[in-house]
Amino acid sequence: QMYSHQVLEAVRLFLNFEFDSRDYVILLLCGQTEFRKRLRYAVYEPLVQRVTTQHQFTGLTAGEIEPYLTHRLAVAGVAHPLFEPAAAEFIYQVTKGIFRKIDLLCMQSLQRAAEEKLKMVDQPTVEQALKQNFWA
Repeated sequence: QMYSHQVLEAVRLFLNFEFDSRDYVILLLCGQTEFRKRLRYAVYEPLVQRVTTQHQFTGLTAGEIEPYLTHRLAVAGVAHPLFEPAAAEFIYQVTKGIFRKIDLLCMQSLQRAAEEKLKMVDQPTVEQALKQNFWA
């Protein structure tokens, strides 16, 4: 979503090249929600016309929050849960399952829990961390 208009125009021009049927170019454009919104402007229509497949990731569902937190903690080397179920449910309600919001709120919640020497992140800790978020 941060690409300049000139860069996106260069991508469009690159996609104009014709290749032999044996040679294919696959170009993957990734961005946050703002990128898709930006591509809706008429000036980008020639680029969008060259897109053959689109996919938009949606947020997690309520049932996916705890497994997601467990996975993220496991990748970080933590083998046991650190978020109480009520805290995880509250995180879902506040973030609507959006990954970057979940990650930011969880990081701030874990920091608060560490400051308070808590073994588990509870809902009040998440509520306190939420007050630090610029997007809430």
